[in-house]
Amino acid sequence: MKNCLTIFLTILILLTNELTSQENKKQTSANRTPTAPLIDGLLNDAAWEGLPALTDFVQYTPYNGDPSKQKTKAFVCYDDNALYVGAIMYDTAPDSIMKELGPRDSQGQTDTEFFTVHLNPHNDGINSVYFSVSACGVQTDFTLSPQGTNNNWDAVWDSEVSINDSGWIAEIRIPYSALRIPEKSLQDWGFNMFRRINRHDEWSSWSYVSNELDQWWVHIGEMKGFENISPPLRLSITPYLSTYAEKNTKGNWGYSYNAGADLKYGISESFTLDLTLVPDFGHVQSDDEELNLSPYEIHYDERRQFFTEGSELFNKANLFYSRRIGQKPVGFSDVEDQLKANEKITDNPVETQLINATKLSGRTTGGLGVGLLNAMTANTYATVRNTVAGNEREIRTQHFTNYNVSVLDQTFANNSFISLVNTNVWRNNYLANVTGTEFRFMDEANAYSLEGTAAFSQVHDDNDSEYGEKLSVRAGKVAGEFQYNYRMSLITDTYDQNDLGYLRRNNELNNSLRFQYSIFKPFGIFLRMNNSINVQYQRLFKPSVFTSLRIHYEFFSRFKNNYTFSMHASLSPIAERDYYETRTDNRYVKLFKYFHNCFHLRTDRTQPFYVAAGGGFTSSYDYKFDSNNWSVYFEPSYRFSDKFNLGLEFWRIEYKDQPGYVDKDSDLDKIYFG
Repeated sequence: MKNCLTIFLTILILLTNELTSQENKKQTSANRTPTAPLIDGLLNDAAWEGLPALTDFVQYTPYNGDPSKQKTKAFVCYDDNALYVGAIMYDTAPDSIMKELGPRDSQGQTDTEFFTVHLNPHNDGINSVYFSVSACGVQTDFTLSPQGTNNNWDAVWDSEVSINDSGWIAEIRIPYSALRIPEKSLQDWGFNMFRRINRHDEWSSWSYVSNELDQWWVHIGEMKGFENISPPLRLSITPYLSTYAEKNTKGNWGYSYNAGADLKYGISESFTLDLTLVPDFGHVQSDDEELNLSPYEIHYDERRQFFTEGSELFNKANLFYSRRIGQKPVGFSDVEDQLKANEKITDNPVETQLINATKLSGRTTGGLGVGLLNAMTANTYATVRNTVAGNEREIRTQHFTNYNVSVLDQTFANNSFISLVNTNVWRNNYLANVTGTEFRFMDEANAYSLEGTAAFSQVHDDNDSEYGEKLSVRAGKVAGEFQYNYRMSLITDTYDQNDLGYLRRNNELNNSLRFQYSIFKPFGIFLRMNNSINVQYQRLFKPSVFTSLRIHYEFFSRFKNNYTFSMHASLSPIAERDYYETRTDNRYVKLFKYFHNCFHLRTDRTQPFYVAAGGGFTSSYDYKFDSNNWSVYFEPSYRFSDKFNLGLEFWRIEYKDQPGYVDKDSDLDKIYFG
């Protein structure tokens, strides 16, 4: 009842408060070119002549809203194949342009300047793509959506750069095959451009972006008047053949091969069909090995290109975890229990073979996103051998399995949306089905928001069925100097989305209240300052018992000399009860009351020599163990030139008497910690 009252009051505030004003966003006209420019980083083609120059970039940091310290001039045009962007980054000291080399997608990880194009073809303020090129020609691309940033997304596009006595030039070609564009004769796109100047520690943009917005990407300019775009046929077929040679511990060699194909077909400007047949992901970077001592499953990033592309649509409501497809067979660990006398395991595959996967995704002119994904994995068998008789037999570790994901996502004005998602897994007599929704509604100024998710799970195994629910709602003010929000999250003890999704744990009821006060304008020795406090109260859903109360404070400041200082502190005034670490229903371990504090200091990164340093400690009290811990670090760096930087890291971390789960004896009703 109290939760409902709080939500009602928050919504009332949202509806009755006066809307904050929003800065006017810049607009420019889209200009069609009869001849595509040559992408060579020179901007001397006829296509660039006569185009209006996009100038007057303004700072996002460090002085939000002030003119950029260096002049930038950009030009944009398009044809039926691609969008073309050319930019001249003027610099009064071109010998100071940073151009440290790095791998692809290394923006923010190296000392180099960047030029970035921000596109939102459906102009919904929700789903954006970014194409960035460094002063040494390294590309970075990613997507941004309510589900977060997808850095694993890699598109095929062209760029070239050059450096001259006036600064540096970037020339970019973004083909429509890398985008999802509306199907209409006249289009207006969300559009912006960013420039990074390292020695000023400055980010600037063509259309002003306020640092008072929690969701800064909704501040985007517009490019109006794309007319009658008729992209050519988008069709690519990529066959493959892979071979493997493996040597076992006895010195025997084994050989295998795989063959298949990938197909991509542009059904229309907005919808794309992807198909992979008998795929082999042997070239994909493998996961780092981790020793997992926690009661929770490790979450791994998806690196398979088929599943990373367009993932922002399929990840609505966080119900889809693509690593489930092709994962370890469900009966992998049961093979040893099925061994007969004199038998041993000779082969037990750790992955199921993906037969095929099909994906259809796109968005209509009315803002309706549609996503359909289906995948199939083959029967998987372990092989065991009788060491006396010499015969072999197979044990099935997973039946043929079908995976399906369906998504409908409707966008509205003011960067609002609502989605409907269904995931389904069918395997022999086993069926797991989850249906959910995600929504976000914002006011015209993007200052207040009401957002949340809800889902219902069904698991049917032979004659046994189980149902569960989850609900999460958050409402509050997300812009301005003073921000606040309230969040309630409920997950029943029977909710289960882990057949095709990922959930660390269920059976919880959480309430949190957060307040933030920021000063965005320079004052005294400060450029900006942020303060926030968050109070979180947690219980189990069933039985309804207390688990934790935490108070968390954060502070961040940036000084006019480009130094930064931050700290955070946490307090747990009541001993926490961890019902998950015991791995046993209705049993908990009583943890300590504690106080935690840490700080971080960084000197001016624009100087050749700079330092990052910090430390922290956790002090427990009212507990059997003196489980205090502390850490310090010191990281000096020196920039020898615009291409070479040397850094060292020194760390010291000490943990003392950290109790953890060891094992349990069900017969003796004992749980052992050490």
